[in-house]
Amino acid sequence: MAKVTMRAAVLLLLPAISLSFSLTTTAPSLLRARTGRTAVPGGGAARALGIPLSTRRTAVSMAAQGQGAADTSRRGMLKLASATSAGLMIGLGSSTSMEPACAAAPGSTVLVVGATGSIGQATCMELLSKGYKVRGLTRRSADVMKGYAKKNEWIGKVDWVVGDLKKPETLADGVKGVDKIVFAAGAHAWDPNEGGIANNKIIFSDSVKELTTLAAKEGKVDRFVLVSSGGVTHYEDFGESLADCLKWKLDGERILKASGVPYTVVRFYFYANQDSSTEFVQVTQGDPRDRTGGINLENLAIVLSDSLSNPKLKGTTFEIFESTKTGSMDSLENKLASVKPDTGL
Repeated sequence: MAKVTMRAAVLLLLPAISLSFSLTTTAPSLLRARTGRTAVPGGGAARALGIPLSTRRTAVSMAAQGQGAADTSRRGMLKLASATSAGLMIGLGSSTSMEPACAAAPGSTVLVVGATGSIGQATCMELLSKGYKVRGLTRRSADVMKGYAKKNEWIGKVDWVVGDLKKPETLADGVKGVDKIVFAAGAHAWDPNEGGIANNKIIFSDSVKELTTLAAKEGKVDRFVLVSSGGVTHYEDFGESLADCLKWKLDGERILKASGVPYTVVRFYFYANQDSSTEFVQVTQGDPRDRTGGINLENLAIVLSDSLSNPKLKGTTFEIFESTKTGSMDSLENKLASVKPDTGL
């Protein structure tokens, strides 16, 4: 089978592209976006930074494997990461139509795995706004998180628990007593200092297995929402590093589905730095090769939040992207209501 070109791979940045947000600078930008102000008016983060197309293409295969991005040089990697930490990668617009998702159960506690990453932060804020109690898994100490909370109010509303996905023995406290779990972690496979490509298996497969085992033992978790990638079912189409990322994400999906823990798998492709109503969000199933598109982080967080409590999404797998040319302009609520239950692993 022919490999997908780098140009095509640019379209398939995948969820693990989540460039880590600075907790001290980006979170206020996310909150500003919630009030209707957009920090970067359109275009991707790399384009907003003025990074050449050739460099952005090279960065894709690295970025798709973890919460970061890289070009052909270490300097380029650090330049992009530094700019991102400065809050230039917003990825959020103001959603003009905040869909009335299913209400949070009073007192429900949600563990967000990957809570300090871009998806995780957006999800934490969305869940807090819906009335959930939010627990965030982090490798940072409690004192460090308290320091961040002095600058960002929402961080102080999260119950932070120290845990490392590479150390299974540290995860039990995070799962204990929670009602729901959102897994939105990245593997940092682009960074050799973090373990490189070997992280894909550890984060996307091994840690999912450990968390689902703990959730099953608890017997209380009524929904485990896994953030995955479009393209996982045909990972062989892609180059080696990207294929490895997708292969282990697919393995994580299968582990979750076989665990007996109630689940929803949400696949998306890449971030779109744009204002977008939720009506632009399109929903597909079956991981089609001819569908791809970006989604802003706020809309992604809305879908993840809805997936935690929507009974129609229990036991389902679906892809989401934004488009005004493909699909329907019906409400997001109606689109999600049309999702069919999975019939196999």
